[in-house]
Amino acid sequence: MCLYCIKYKNINNLCYNINEIGGFVMAKWLEKLFKSNKKQEEIVSEEFIVENKPAKITNLTQYRLELDEGTTDFDFSELDVTYEDIQNINLENLNLNINLREVFVPFNGSCKFGNNILSSVFNTYRGDYFLKLQNSRLGGNNVTGDLTLFEGDSHTRPVYVWYSEETFDDNYKSQYPQFFLSKDAPEELREKYYNPKIIYEEVVDPVAVIHDLEEKNKKVKSLVRQTLTLDEYLKYYKFLKGKYLGNFSISKQDLLQIEIIEKYGIEQRDAILEHINNMMNNINQTADCENYTINEADDKGVTLTLKLKFKK
Repeated sequence: MCLYCIKYKNINNLCYNINEIGGFVMAKWLEKLFKSNKKQEEIVSEEFIVENKPAKITNLTQYRLELDEGTTDFDFSELDVTYEDIQNINLENLNLNINLREVFVPFNGSCKFGNNILSSVFNTYRGDYFLKLQNSRLGGNNVTGDLTLFEGDSHTRPVYVWYSEETFDDNYKSQYPQFFLSKDAPEELREKYYNPKIIYEEVVDPVAVIHDLEEKNKKVKSLVRQTLTLDEYLKYYKFLKGKYLGNFSISKQDLLQIEIIEKYGIEQRDAILEHINNMMNNINQTADCENYTINEADDKGVTLTLKLKFKK
């Protein structure tokens, strides 16, 4: 028996102290292991956070690809929408600055991928071109710029804007009320006002011709502007007065009367048209006039400035 045991004459006390010492050592070891594991967890956690940072979006092509891969966490702080393709995309509540007059416009059916604009070599499309925003969601952003058509150069056709009431929020609608019908407008008018007409037609497929394939024709889906006649305008005058009509296809003669009605009202139309006819009769006594358009008229609707085109 050791001197410790002889002194205290208590073997149990010795065993107790040995267990206590062993427990203390074990506790210190466990504490060290715990701290080591915790530090490792912190390292792993930090690595995890780094790997799962929000995807920083710098262009909308990248955003579309990230969405296709199932990414759900994004950082839009560096996104500039200028010249980006905003067609068929949800950008709702991102607090972006979006100028509709400075986005990508699909002239002649072109498309955009990244910073590249791609155009078809064989373009057999015969319809009207549209900037397709009908399925885009732009509410909750600072959206500016109107929805009038985009004029092309001598080699490109104009591009019209296809949009819906759901595309924009109330703030944008209050800034540009001329592009939106009142809530009590008939459903058939709303359908015609906001949406182009969809047609299908057969066209010659140049690829099939080059490869001498048996089927040389293919069906192509085309979008064309809805037509609006004077009678339809008068029928829906209450809802169309003061609204943008540039997405409609309107004959020159009907457009002339619509412009008169827009400026002077229905009541003054007949008097103004009678005055125009009298003027045209006087002009035609000396020369045949092929057509005419009104450039401007005074507030009384009496004196009219006409642009005349005479027959050769």
